[in-house]
Amino acid sequence: MLQPLLRKQKVEFFKLYIYSFTWLIFSFLFQAMDTSNPAAFVNAQLLPNFIGKKVRAVVQVNQCDGGVAIAKSIDDHQLTIKGLPQVPLMNYVEVIGIAESNNSIDAEIWTDFGNTFDANSYNQLCQLANGEFKSLFL
Repeated sequence: MLQPLLRKQKVEFFKLYIYSFTWLIFSFLFQAMDTSNPAAFVNAQLLPNFIGKKVRAVVQVNQCDGGVAIAKSIDDHQLTIKGLPQVPLMNYVEVIGIAESNNSIDAEIWTDFGNTFDANSYNQLCQLANGEFKSLFL
């Protein structure tokens, strides 16, 4: 009679432990996520609307020399990306940084996406994120 009761208490304790551990992990993850200054999804056409603000863009690197890259935006315009490390030519790179001018981004974070990327889909995402569904992204 006592064994089933002890087993039930152990199961309940274990469940409580798992729930507490899960809550601890989630609270840590969300505490580390900074949502106070989101990066707007942009292409070259949208970039002038965000000068001085944090942006997120995918570009295809055409030339990279000494931390400055000349790249093609996903809507086929030339952009200058400052602060980009040496990246293989023709690779797609996502850059997150500050829009300095109509055609320049000072990169803070970058991710190399390789040489295959669906630029058309990302361009559509930029248009939706700054149009009909803007409230979901900023």
